[in-house]
Amino acid sequence: MKNSAIYDFSHGQQDLVLTNLFDRTYEAVAILHNSKIVYCNNYFSKVLGHSQIELTFRKLDDFVHPDDLAEFQKTLNRHHSGQGLKTRLSFRAFSLSGASIWLDSSCVPVLWNGQAACLYFFHDVSSQKRTESMLDSSIIQRKKDQASLVLKESRYKNLLGALPDIIFLLDDNGKFIDFFGKEHPLIAEQAFFLGRTVHQVLPTEIAEIAMTQIETISITGATPPFFYEIPLGNELKHYESRMAPCGPKHYLAIIRDITDIKNAEEELITAREEAESANRTKSEFLVGVLQQMQLTTQQTLNRLAALEKEIVGPEQARHVTSAMITAQSLVSVFSNLLDLSLAESGMLELDEATFTFSEIYDNIYHQLRNIAQKKDLIIESSIDESIPDQLVGDAERIQQILYNLLHNAVHFTETGSVSVEIFPVFESENGIAHILFSITDTGIGISEEVQYDLLKPFMLSENYQNSEGAGLGLSLAASLVEVMNGSICLESSPGVGTAVYVILPLREDY
Repeated sequence: MKNSAIYDFSHGQQDLVLTNLFDRTYEAVAILHNSKIVYCNNYFSKVLGHSQIELTFRKLDDFVHPDDLAEFQKTLNRHHSGQGLKTRLSFRAFSLSGASIWLDSSCVPVLWNGQAACLYFFHDVSSQKRTESMLDSSIIQRKKDQASLVLKESRYKNLLGALPDIIFLLDDNGKFIDFFGKEHPLIAEQAFFLGRTVHQVLPTEIAEIAMTQIETISITGATPPFFYEIPLGNELKHYESRMAPCGPKHYLAIIRDITDIKNAEEELITAREEAESANRTKSEFLVGVLQQMQLTTQQTLNRLAALEKEIVGPEQARHVTSAMITAQSLVSVFSNLLDLSLAESGMLELDEATFTFSEIYDNIYHQLRNIAQKKDLIIESSIDESIPDQLVGDAERIQQILYNLLHNAVHFTETGSVSVEIFPVFESENGIAHILFSITDTGIGISEEVQYDLLKPFMLSENYQNSEGAGLGLSLAASLVEVMNGSICLESSPGVGTAVYVILPLREDY
């Protein structure tokens, strides 16, 4: 490398400002000699997940993503030969945990123990890269042009000028002593800041926060970052600021422009809100269509019932009975679809009243007993006596949940048994009892790959697609459980059986 070093680390000349900067800057700092790490700060070791001792004398190449290694080595060689110093070093690195991190850096030639080396300021740009990928567009394009390093009055100002942040040196009265960093819309002419206080150049609210930070850091030695906004022209700029001590009664204010990140977040929020609005509109439309279809089918069923009373021929009676069974099935499907759509759109309202579990379960058992007996199945039941006699909840929806789950168990079990257990799992707290429903069968089971999806709306497994019925029972039960602030999970093995567990919080009626 040509002897163009702007700082010599050979003589212990790291003054107080530089030491504080390297320890507290947002950037990861490292010095490379022949591609080996001869120095790195705490933040650099934190980024890579290794200690400073582990990193010292390691080649940085060892941490570079294979796809970026060739270009990394090419740029690094140019830097160490004294050429292309304005070319930024941008690559993906692997941390100790195996995570891939995007790093972007600027290079400054220095001397290390009398030998040519390069000082790098590494900027973690992973969040920007992820944001660009999420938006799938060029909304946020990171400018990769390296601004020329401007020589300042002293060597330490050149090092500070390589940082992308704005850095002010303040005294304990909030007076600007000096400032460093790249040109930025926040910075006017140097003379405008020097000798003035934060109250003279910043909005009152921001100036008060800055002074509070100075007072706090003088006592505790550290403060959390604070965020603020400043209108510049037609744009509202967003900033993140940190304060750090820098000698007796002097403080560094490190300011970062996060406008692009904030704008990206707002665009994502807007996109999400628009998607949610479109989904609500779709759900409301679907609810309206299903209500009309349910009403029309019910009217058809009523007409068929009236027609059944008037016919006399057996053939006609058979056709009418068949049509009524089909219409009744459609009414049930539309009813389930309607409930599922209402639950997913947040439009389902619960009708809470006092009830007892024994009454609910007796109704379900009598509806499914004949189906089970035709298949020689045994329905084993157990309701814990410690369940409160009187509970408050939507009995109709609770019955709907249990019916769908128990009907599925009977429907998909050809031999063996189906068992139902209902008992409290926690002691009542603040008048709320948590009741567990366990429905277990020895049926065909569900493969592990689709178990989670079956709890989502409108998802069917191969078992459901190849059987009679709409296959809405499990997803409808899961949606109703969610509306009631409960939880649901299932365990299943193909050919062994399935167990579904539901916990519902229900208020005791004293």
